[in-house]
Amino acid sequence: MGYRSKVVFSVPEDAPRFEEIEDCFDQIIEKKNHRLYVADDIKWYDEFPVVTAVQEYLKQSTKSRFFEIGESNDHIEIIIGSESENPFDICLVRDIAYAS
Repeated sequence: MGYRSKVVFSVPEDAPRFEEIEDCFDQIIEKKNHRLYVADDIKWYDEFPVVTAVQEYLKQSTKSRFFEIGESNDHIEIIIGSESENPFDICLVRDIAYAS
């Protein structure tokens, strides 16, 4: 079992594909030169090298958006690049909503 999170992030189409974890996502949607990754129930641990790589990319990218909601009520992480577009209408409502 373990601790699980809901993770949604959007990256520009020229971003790395993160192929090592693509199978862990429920959906990967492409729209308006962006890719949206959606996982409703994922083990998103900082100890996993691929998670660290994704988070480092997102923190450095000015065109990406990242939302994570963990099992505990106070576990929310949001990273929004200063130049990010929002073609999927990602927003936080104690759930993560998006348009495909």
